[in-house]
Amino acid sequence: MDEKPKRAVRIDLNEFKLHIRLKNKAALTLHFNSPSRRFYLSVIAFVVSEMKRFGKITSIPLGDHLELLALLNETVGGSAGSSDRENLLPRIYKKWKDVLPDLEDAPLFRILGRKKEYDEGMGKTYHFTEEEKDSWANLFEYKGSQENVRLKFSIDKLRIDLNDVVILYEECVDEEAWERFISGLKQKGKVASVKKMTYPLPDKPSIAVLPFLNMTGDPAQDYFCDGLSEEIITALSKTPKLFVIARNSTFTYKGKSVKVQQVAEELGGVTSHINPT
Repeated sequence: MDEKPKRAVRIDLNEFKLHIRLKNKAALTLHFNSPSRRFYLSVIAFVVSEMKRFGKITSIPLGDHLELLALLNETVGGSAGSSDRENLLPRIYKKWKDVLPDLEDAPLFRILGRKKEYDEGMGKTYHFTEEEKDSWANLFEYKGSQENVRLKFSIDKLRIDLNDVVILYEECVDEEAWERFISGLKQKGKVASVKKMTYPLPDKPSIAVLPFLNMTGDPAQDYFCDGLSEEIITALSKTPKLFVIARNSTFTYKGKSVKVQQVAEELGGVTSHINPT
């Protein structure tokens, strides 16, 4: 095993970076620098790992791997959205179809070593040639519907093969790296589940503010919805006779359909809740 393989495409799950180094083309390092963004790099790594397992560049059916995708969502993804099939698969489909291919606006990653600049009558974007933008966009192929989707990371469009792509985690590469990465996530998932059930009961009235539900259909409004929930949590926290559940705990329910009794049990005797939908 080579310690630091220098391949054309490197998926680094230690730092959640995607490195692309192609001859006669621009070198790119994309940093997936938030929990929800890390989830999508993990999905890319999953698709690549499956293609390597099959030994060919092919479409991977997501419906066969829902449990694994839910694990990725609930650990590296910070439970930013629901892990239910009817919500998780359409969300991945839409990001793969519309958002990940967008190199110019780069909504799901930062491009290291470059700065966004204002364009005429537009917001800030990264400047690339049309050929560069097309090459990146063509990597994200899909078949099927939102509920029954197959994804392909089409590295052949860059004129490279599977041997030119490597997955890195800790000191391991490819299959061993992916298996160790997933094994670590499974352990984290178990620990998180135990912690949820061990919150001490508060000695005063308690309240949990669940995340607002974005009903606009515009993903950009998620930040506004989250901000409203956080403002309410901050305001309530200033009441000395009230125990307010922390944001990190309540936001694990974002995008999920849960019962009040479930929230109360898992967060330790919550006596009231705000569910701003």
